[in-house]
Amino acid sequence: MKISKGIKHIVLLLIVLIIGLTLGGASVFLKTRNETKRTVEVTGYGIVNAQADGATIYADVLTSASGKEQARTDNKIASDKLKQALTTKGISESSITMYTYEPQQGGYDASPTTSPIPNNFPFIAKTQFSIHIAKEDLNSISDFHKIANAFPFTANVSTSYEVKDILVYKNKAREQALQDARNQTEKIAQINRERIGDILSIKDLQPTDPTYQPTFPDKTAQVTASYEVKYTLD
Repeated sequence: MKISKGIKHIVLLLIVLIIGLTLGGASVFLKTRNETKRTVEVTGYGIVNAQADGATIYADVLTSASGKEQARTDNKIASDKLKQALTTKGISESSITMYTYEPQQGGYDASPTTSPIPNNFPFIAKTQFSIHIAKEDLNSISDFHKIANAFPFTANVSTSYEVKDILVYKNKAREQALQDARNQTEKIAQINRERIGDILSIKDLQPTDPTYQPTFPDKTAQVTASYEVKYTLD
């Protein structure tokens, strides 16, 4: 069967077009592949030990009496005794904050109940002490605890430590975290015989408020930071 010259020309044009599109697609694919860089994502950690520069001692003064007014009077006498003992030890009155609660029949920690409290239940009066301890007196905290615990009417004596310049330590921990992420990426690049490229993204995994002011149970506290960092590899 004979094929006309017109049909032959059309077939040849289609073949050329298909080949051209195929080569063009391959060229675009290779170009895209070459322009797409490999990436690596790591998490860096930083830990800094912070030293406390202040503390607060908490203590409750609890007294009981058969009547509400007597409980209030007894509690004031007891609270004044504790306050005097603390000031005698060297704590200034301005460092002591006292908050007195209204006397409660049956106490403050009684379990909720729908039954009425019997009339013969005593009234419990409570005053909460907050005693600020300056940096130079931190080593005397155990002595202050002994003073508070020496009275039979004191309870719940505890201490929380604070670091005023906490953000200074936080920023040091952040620097460590970013450097740790860099070091991890360098090792990965070295193993794969590649070089570190650009930073594509940084995510703070432990963001804090500028007013961040935590308290700690000990004089030395660990301040931490962590970042998720994404690099390109060349």
